[in-house]
Amino acid sequence: MRYLKVTIFLGLAICLLVAGLYETGLFHRLDVGLARFLGKAAVPAPSRAIQYPLFIALAFTIVWTSIDIPRLTHKIIIAAGALLQLLTTVWVLNLHGVFFSPFASLLAVSVAFLGAFAYSRGEAGGRKRVLAQVVGDRVSKKTFLALLDSDKPLNLEGERREITVVVCEIFNHDELEASLSAPDYVALTNSFRSNAADFLVERGGYLDECDGESVRLVFGAPLHDEQHAATACQAALALAERLDDVNRECHTIWKQMFDFRIGINSGEMVVAAYGSRRLGTLSVAG
Repeated sequence: MRYLKVTIFLGLAICLLVAGLYETGLFHRLDVGLARFLGKAAVPAPSRAIQYPLFIALAFTIVWTSIDIPRLTHKIIIAAGALLQLLTTVWVLNLHGVFFSPFASLLAVSVAFLGAFAYSRGEAGGRKRVLAQVVGDRVSKKTFLALLDSDKPLNLEGERREITVVVCEIFNHDELEASLSAPDYVALTNSFRSNAADFLVERGGYLDECDGESVRLVFGAPLHDEQHAATACQAALALAERLDDVNRECHTIWKQMFDFRIGINSGEMVVAAYGSRRLGTLSVAG
């Protein structure tokens, strides 16, 4: 919602700017030079019915993509592609005897990209990029959007917070490994991991760890939840029923079942972005 509001605000401002310059006749002078370059004797008057919808659509599109897309290279590619298409349109239409004035749209694309880029470099504008780096797909889409729209700043340097951790672990992984082939062992344990992780993530948990034997999820961080303990307990009880169903499916396929246990710990812990530039994610300690 935050990015939508910014897109509307910047888009309207850019459209008003370009429309004002268009009505002053500034672009007509440029059209004269372009017509001479293309070898035309006269400059046809550009149609407002074409110019206005085009630069309005481009302004809002470039603002939205430049704000919403996290990677800088992708932002540049989209903006540069729009500029190139406008210039190509001038050449193609000229081959068919049609004069096209690109200047209003070129200005709209350029200003939209620069304005959105400047916003995206700030704390609010870069929030999605930071969240994608430290959180990524470890939370549900609903939680990610809630974090993105939250007015609370992202404290990645560390803070103490009351949270709840849920750990779900396979206790008989040694027996499973000995009785199954490697592909079957991986498939069976992955059925446990994927079901447990996805289930708890959709219940509001943050997937902190997911290794060969267990999964660990955090409730109450990074998204604040005053009822984190109750939410975690309810999710754990529902997960136990879900994993019983998965176990029955595993027994049908591999004649084996995983012995799982679920543990819950609630208390004060330190929430921060742990790790290095190459491998750093949000996690908890304590």
